[in-house]
Amino acid sequence: MMRTTISLLAGVAVCAVAQSTAGAAAREADDVIIVTAQKRAEDIQSVPISMQAFTNEEMSRRGLTSSTEILGLIPNASTNIAAGDSQFNFYIRGVGDSNFHVNSNTAIGVYADEVTLNSPVSWAFPLFDLERVEVLRGPQNTLFGRNTTGGAINYISKKPIIGDGVSGFGRFTGGRYAQLDMEGAVNLPISDEMAVRVAGMLNLRDEIQENKFLGVEGFNKERYAARAQFLWRPTDRFEVLLNGHYGANRGSNHAVKTIGTRDPADPTMPCALPPEEWGLGQPCADAGGFVDNDDALEVFANMPDARNDIDSWGGFANISWDFGFATLTSITAYEDNELRRSNDVDGGPHAFFELHQSVDAKQWSQELRLMSPDDAAFRWIIGGLYFAEDAKWVTAARTTGSPPPVGGALPGSPAAAFTLVPTTIIDQDDTAVSIYGQSDWDMTDKLTLTVGGRYSWEEKSGFNDTLIGRGAQYPFGTFLDEAAVRFDPIALIASTPLEGDWEEWGGRVALSYDVSDDAMLFANVSRGFKSGGFSAAALQAIIGEAARAVDEETLLTYEGGVKTRSLNGRLLANASVFYNDWKDMQIFSVLLENGQILPLLLNIPKAASWGAELELQYEPVDGLMFQGAVGWLDTEVKDATNLPTISEGNMLPNSPHWTANALVRKEWILSESSLFAAQFDVAYVGDQTYDIENKPEFEEEQRTILNARLSYVIGNLDFGLWGKNLTGKTYCDNVQELRSNTGSIKCLQNDGVPIFGGDVRVSF
Repeated sequence: MMRTTISLLAGVAVCAVAQSTAGAAAREADDVIIVTAQKRAEDIQSVPISMQAFTNEEMSRRGLTSSTEILGLIPNASTNIAAGDSQFNFYIRGVGDSNFHVNSNTAIGVYADEVTLNSPVSWAFPLFDLERVEVLRGPQNTLFGRNTTGGAINYISKKPIIGDGVSGFGRFTGGRYAQLDMEGAVNLPISDEMAVRVAGMLNLRDEIQENKFLGVEGFNKERYAARAQFLWRPTDRFEVLLNGHYGANRGSNHAVKTIGTRDPADPTMPCALPPEEWGLGQPCADAGGFVDNDDALEVFANMPDARNDIDSWGGFANISWDFGFATLTSITAYEDNELRRSNDVDGGPHAFFELHQSVDAKQWSQELRLMSPDDAAFRWIIGGLYFAEDAKWVTAARTTGSPPPVGGALPGSPAAAFTLVPTTIIDQDDTAVSIYGQSDWDMTDKLTLTVGGRYSWEEKSGFNDTLIGRGAQYPFGTFLDEAAVRFDPIALIASTPLEGDWEEWGGRVALSYDVSDDAMLFANVSRGFKSGGFSAAALQAIIGEAARAVDEETLLTYEGGVKTRSLNGRLLANASVFYNDWKDMQIFSVLLENGQILPLLLNIPKAASWGAELELQYEPVDGLMFQGAVGWLDTEVKDATNLPTISEGNMLPNSPHWTANALVRKEWILSESSLFAAQFDVAYVGDQTYDIENKPEFEEEQRTILNARLSYVIGNLDFGLWGKNLTGKTYCDNVQELRSNTGSIKCLQNDGVPIFGGDVRVSF
């Protein structure tokens, strides 16, 4: 039957929803995609979950190097920039987080080798030496780390291999703007019981933006990462895997582009154009009369560079012991993320708004689980998780126009034009304990019932200090850290304790039916939740709130789907439909309240999303492959009680109605050891809004991105030439409200230019 479990072999590596064009012999040998979405090694077509997986070979063949590129290939999934090049937000089926603050939980769970990565700071690093990436859609609450409402992204590293001799690879990439990437790994067997694998990457690129106002350049890339793993397997029933890793980002962020909202002839008056026509290159100005252009590489910020300084490191011990009747697994992990970033928020030549942020987040986790054998008719998993995080987050801002008593220029300040908004210092402890379990019962040889659940206890405590320090006495552009405001304050506006605890449950009931060996129907109902927290932006003090509590979010999802493999494995077709029903949906938005911009984390009483997805792969003949996926999504606010600026019927932000992608690849076999391949792919993202209030000026038009790659493989060498964003499509990847302070709207833009390059990979 289609549920048949397949052992996870180190040599099994095929591409995502698509397999490599290896020919009929490989297909007949069950060359399938192996995933561990249910903590067991299974054929992806046998897992009753809407998901996609990308293996190392598929990512290399497509030239995928980041999570944003991966999510761009998932129907009804998207990403956007939360804070420059250092932080991104993920969305699946309308579920996600637009919050750039780090003191709240995420809707999409992100995991590296089964360890939850709670801090979004760790999500932006390039991918390297991975076995595969799995993306699951819908609430994940019976098996994975912490409870999530939107889905899960699992990064699985290549593990050490015992007894196969020394092996590894190196990849070198060069591209436009002096891009230089290096990635490599080496596997070193120590004995017939032990092996070590060491991997690393380097990502460099020169500045690509020219600051026309200051006459300098900005937005470079400088990222490093390394990973070392040690595997000890003294018997076939016991193994220990140790992992240590480190990553650093010393590059700079995009400078902001400015969408004006004022009349350039009289900036005290609104722009004559209707809001739906506002945009880059349009004749609308900011409060200083500045009109930006639509060139992504030309910026006019009066701050020389957008600082980006990140260090992430950690490690874990994964110990597994097979007792025969069940396998006990223990995962003990620690992660440390430190961030320092600053940028000119308004992006114009006037000293309107600069922001400085620092984050120090440390997390510890311990997971224990007991899992039955894979070959039983009744299979089960039970486990528990302890998670603790200590996070400190400091935001210091300088702006003009802050009303008393919050603002007020400092006499004798070199930056006399500046007034200060409050600085917020949040020190928060987050503790979560949960127990979970899942069972799979083969009721017949075709019908399987899955039941799972999780119960969680979560507690958050700490403080939020809101104060004004003497940051205005520092030169413009100087990084303002905690010491600059805490130890020499003008006033402590508020010191608010943060205390909250939540108990909630999540669960899943699913039925899967094997119509044949190559077709499966499935349906499930799942409930996920995200714990409550605190909205604690510095600007909240302007309306007399130092912190605002938000309730926990719950999501009930109904889903049905089909997975098929036909034409002797040449055609794969998967489809699903779903309905999401929210209660107290958490959403972050920058609102206009009392004439002042106000970033807030809110609860929307009721919301919903519904849609469908279709994924196809077709290989009509050996060496020719077509892949495609399309997603349709609709979203709606169902109840906006006590939210006067949000209307019932509004669309949810970052939820395009249509997403689609397609790829065609042709291979020509030149000899037994060489081939030439050409591939072309396209990705489409439909119209969407970046604003829960659905203001027309925050709508983003549809876009289409084109990429191509040529490759030549001979023996253990793989040469490639590639191009990304071939038409140089420019768009705002996120848009944020600033107009009360700056008379403008903030556009976080993509690179907006074609990027070309080449690479060579050698394996040994």
